[in-house]
Amino acid sequence: MSFNTGSFVGKLIELNNSQQSIQTLSGWAIHHRRNAQQIVDIWFQQLTKSPKERKLLFMYLCNDIIQNSKRKGNEFTQEFSRVLPDALSHTYRSAVEDLKTIKQIDRILHIWKEREIFGKDFIDKLYSFRPKRAAERV
Repeated sequence: MSFNTGSFVGKLIELNNSQQSIQTLSGWAIHHRRNAQQIVDIWFQQLTKSPKERKLLFMYLCNDIIQNSKRKGNEFTQEFSRVLPDALSHTYRSAVEDLKTIKQIDRILHIWKEREIFGKDFIDKLYSFRPKRAAERV
């Protein structure tokens, strides 16, 4: 089974909020880790195009890919680190009034910090995109 851009876009469109759906697509992406740069670029494009209700779903997928691909290499950690500042900035902006989504994103960042997926400075940079008003209310 070779990597196909259209197939991946279709899988992202079909992605739902179930753990099985996220893990299945994550496993597919990890299987195609030789195409990590392309996968992450498409993930980011689709994240920015998706309605705000689906953006958290894309962050869950990113988290699952990053954590489960570490055993096989750091391709995805490197590739996601390239787009995560823009992705988080975009996602936080779209969730500016949605405290539930903001808390879930914060939880992902906390896990990455706790498990040392990324360095402290990088995590702090990602937290810096958090809406200021939300920080006051949480």
